[in-house]
Amino acid sequence: MKTYWIGRSARCHIKLNHNGISRLHIELTIARDGRYYLTDCASRHGSFINNNQRWKRFKQTYIEADQPLKLAETQTTVAQLLKSIQTKSSKLQRNPETGEIMS
Repeated sequence: MKTYWIGRSARCHIKLNHNGISRLHIELTIARDGRYYLTDCASRHGSFINNNQRWKRFKQTYIEADQPLKLAETQTTVAQLLKSIQTKSSKLQRNPETGEIMS
């Protein structure tokens, strides 16, 4: 399993400097079976997934890579978030055995 923090904080693996994004907004976990699991970290303005053209607030949920996701007013997808990690990968240090990002 790999876990990434997403938010405004410099400690986050994926940093988003947008209005309404909390310092630690959500946690993204890639399960051993490859599924994506999101946990809202008590964000002030909420986290939402789009199901059947309707935004639904969540605390914890599985999500598809290309399923619309809204963090406060910022709309994205898991695929877009993960792509931002890949473009920064030369600056990040990873554990050679697990591939996880090391702090």
